[in-house]
Amino acid sequence: MGDVGATPGQLKELVDYCIEFARTMLKKKGDFHPFGTELKGSGQQTALGGWDGNEHPDPRDIYSILHDGVAGRARSGETIAAALAANVNVPPAYEAPYRDAIRIQLEARGNSRFIYFP
Repeated sequence: MGDVGATPGQLKELVDYCIEFARTMLKKKGDFHPFGTELKGSGQQTALGGWDGNEHPDPRDIYSILHDGVAGRARSGETIAAALAANVNVPPAYEAPYRDAIRIQLEARGNSRFIYFP
């Protein structure tokens, strides 16, 4: 993503934003649609939401919209890092003590991972 790398502290801020917003939504509504945050080359962090025109969208469609948008801005160098959050069930292969989780996809140059939080 981009030509300039994000610092570990900036990546942590992206993850922290996602965790806090997801937990807030879970407490208020019991669920949330995928959302995210990205870090611009200027160092500005921006919240991300997606909409496909449907009142009750498929969360996978919203996630794809967010992912595609971030990927395009990363290719142009506008975005240097991003985190996308989704409410998921942890795959059985991970043998997690809790099946329900917040999953954050963290992407930056030299860094790509899925992080699960119960």
